[in-house]
Parts: sequence; C-alpha cells; structure tokens
Amino acid sequence: LTLNIFITSSPIHAQRSNSESLPKKPAGETTWMQDFMGKLKHKQAVDLRAAIKQFLESVNSGSINPTELPIAVRDFLAAMQDKIAAHPLWKGATAEELENAAEGMEKFIMLRLWGKAFSPTPEDTKKDQALDLRMRAFHSILTNTR
Repeated sequence: LTLNIFITSSPIHAQRSNSESLPKKPAGETTWMQDFMGKLKHKQAVDLRAAIKQFLESVNSGSINPTELPIAVRDFLAAMQDKIAAHPLWKGATAEELENAAEGMEKFIMLRLWGKAFSPTPEDTKKDQALDLRMRAFHSILTNTR
C-alpha cells in the first residue's frame, strides 16, 4: 500500500489566488495531516495499513455495490476511528488529536475512492439528462414571456 497522497491535486480542493495565502508555520512545525500520515507510515501501524488496503481492494474489486458504498465507507471510518483511539501510536492523544486523525483517515480514504464515490452511474446520467431537458424547457418559457 502506497501512502503517498497529493492533496493539492485533488479535485475537491479549490485553487487559491496569489492574494489569498495560507499562514506560514514556524520551521519544524507540522500540520495535523502530516502528523497523521507520519503515524500511518510508522511500522507499528501495519495493522491500520492492512485494514485500509483490504477495504480499498474490496471497493475497487467491485465487491461493494456502488449504492452501498456510502454505508460501507461510513462503517469503515467508524471502525477505523475506534482502532485509532485504541492504537499505541495515539496513546495519550487529546480529543482534538483523535478528531484530526479521524478526519485524516477520511481524507486519505476519500481521495482514493474519489472516482468510485462521485462518478455517476448510467441511471444517474439518464436522470441528469432528463432534468437538464426540463430545466431548458422552463428556461425557454421564462425568457420568452418578457
């Protein structure tokens, strides 16, 4: 399982303008996501990595129905949150640190499932096309009645 992620290349992250910059962190200080990824890469986290790999493989193999995917992801993240809270790498962690770890896990998983989780099914595409036709019809009625 490769743990390299590129959050900034994700379609869920908006581009920032030059005038809008992130606050600078002091040298040597890490973000909570970096802390999470560092712990996930630690040799003691082999059990967490194995669970992640197994879940991602089950989703990518098609053994989880796309309509059941949101429930499967929710259940997996809840189970992982419990595993993290009980894991030696997070021993003595504050509630905020555990919350950050849960959010990090969600980001990690959802970046890998982006295409499966948010790609339309053929049925969704048909519904979208029908809705688009109705909206165009209403638009033409509303713009012609002036």
